[in-house]
Amino acid sequence: MANKTATNVDILLAAISDTQNTIRAYDFKAEILAALITLLIGFIAFFLGHDHHSAFKTTVESLIIASAFGTLFQLALVLYPSRKPINSILMGTYKPSGVFYLSPASIKSTTVDEMIQSIGKTDWLSELTFELVKISAIRERKMKWFTRALTMSFVMFVLVGIFCFATYIC
Repeated sequence: MANKTATNVDILLAAISDTQNTIRAYDFKAEILAALITLLIGFIAFFLGHDHHSAFKTTVESLIIASAFGTLFQLALVLYPSRKPINSILMGTYKPSGVFYLSPASIKSTTVDEMIQSIGKTDWLSELTFELVKISAIRERKMKWFTRALTMSFVMFVLVGIFCFATYIC
């Protein structure tokens, strides 16, 4: 039985590591896309200074800027999520011990001896399952926001193509 529990704990630790790596990948991709969008905003700002005398071009410019800032907003949600996923987790009777990821409050209020005792009493299978569910919820939110940002950036790049075409044709 102890060997099976150890195996389950190892599997949970591997799943947590994989989920954390996926979250880091979303963060990295969001940073790159944010840099590209910022450069594109500069490109469009250059053209905004020119007098186009065309309602179509002005409308397209406005749509590009709106989609750029919408994309940046979604990327900001990926990089700086504001909601804690613990509110959406169905806990049942389990109460997390908080020894896997220490909160700033527990670091300041708990001695090392108390932490060692708490670690010894922790049901690691339950604690790691809770942590996996929590970071999986974070991963899913980041994936949703990043997917929205990609969709909005695709629309923006199509609009930029239309704008460039209209600028040189009209």
